[in-house]
Amino acid sequence: MLIRTLFLLALLLPTLSQAADEKYYSVRPDDRECAAPLCGGVYVQELNQADTLCPDNESRTQCYIADIDWSALQLNDDQTGIAQNLARSGRAILRGDLGEKQFGQIGMLGELQVSEAWEAATGSPTSGTFYHVASRSNVVCLSAVGVPCYKMDAEELNTDAQPVPIELRLSRVGASQDKLDAAAEQLPNGILVAGYIKLASSGPVRGYTSQLARYNTLSATQFYLPFAAETADSSSAAQEPCYVGGCSGQVCSDTQDVVTTCEYRPEYACYRTATCERQPDGNCGWTPTSQLNSCLTHNGLDLSPAGFPFDGFSLGGFTFPRNDANQYSLNNDR
Repeated sequence: MLIRTLFLLALLLPTLSQAADEKYYSVRPDDRECAAPLCGGVYVQELNQADTLCPDNESRTQCYIADIDWSALQLNDDQTGIAQNLARSGRAILRGDLGEKQFGQIGMLGELQVSEAWEAATGSPTSGTFYHVASRSNVVCLSAVGVPCYKMDAEELNTDAQPVPIELRLSRVGASQDKLDAAAEQLPNGILVAGYIKLASSGPVRGYTSQLARYNTLSATQFYLPFAAETADSSSAAQEPCYVGGCSGQVCSDTQDVVTTCEYRPEYACYRTATCERQPDGNCGWTPTSQLNSCLTHNGLDLSPAGFPFDGFSLGGFTFPRNDANQYSLNNDR
């Protein structure tokens, strides 16, 4: 019996060691101009760490990877192409093991063997610490108690830190309702979230008017949903690029180098930090975050129903259709 147990452990140890070595990485394209595979791959950086251990056993801020192995995700050729585009867009988090691969006479170069792929909900800039967030099972909250009742745990990626009970806030991400609904559905299994955990107050505790209930809130700057074979096909349209054009960089469309007349409006400055990407209707447009809407309003554009009391309006190549909440979104006028 002992010999059999030892034999089974010997079989499992490589798998357990590989799982322990797997890390979560951010990915960005390599834009250097030289012959592949020495250039043209991607750079990866271990999340929540100052340095990344590269395949050559040297620690750097980021590592050059000549190839990504997607085989563990069981994608077909078309789906693999979509995954490659996602990785090169800078909107992916990949979990896996860094190793080396032989490239003919060139020698050994870095390879990332992917076990998980995650796709950002928006193209907005990401900041903060990265967490795996999952809902807590079998939690019953009694509102009459008047103290925090956490329904989720946030576990910091690539660290040994203990999970932190939190309340999750996704409102600042600027994601579509479809993405928010998908995140809610995925929470029992977990999503990835970038953001900041802060201690907040909810008001006086019942029976103790001089004391405030304190609770941890994770305010997200971005969240990520799983990317897999069953979701790759539905994501293909979203992978088609959008381009910023126009004389003042005010046009977001699926056509490169759009030319417009050069009259300047103050609100055009708002688009310099806005995100041009596919919207829920499939068209290219500026993602209507609270920051963008605030900037447009500050520069004299009234987005309220009173300012535009009709079904919608157009401005600089965009349509602002009114939704059911009597608010407006920014989409390319096509």
